[in-house]
Amino acid sequence: MNDAKVSLGQVIVTPAAQFAVEQAHQRVDEFLERHQAGDWGDVDEHTRRLNEEGLGPILSVHETCAGEALWVVTENGTTTVFLPI
Repeated sequence: MNDAKVSLGQVIVTPAAQFAVEQAHQRVDEFLERHQAGDWGDVDEHTRRLNEEGLGPILSVHETCAGEALWVVTENGTTTVFLPI
């Protein structure tokens, strides 16, 4: 992807996140692509600014079609997709 804002590195998807995505009849790649392109989803302005400046972990928050919150975090060469507790 030429316009990538985030290098995903190693990708880890928790079993709960995979299950939630499958239950919504979606693919994890949809959320990874959005994250990688700089679509931070439902984060506050402070987090959005930190993401844009590349300060700290990069967080995006998206909702599956079934209404389940899905977090995507990139830090130290690893991107993790998980459900918040």
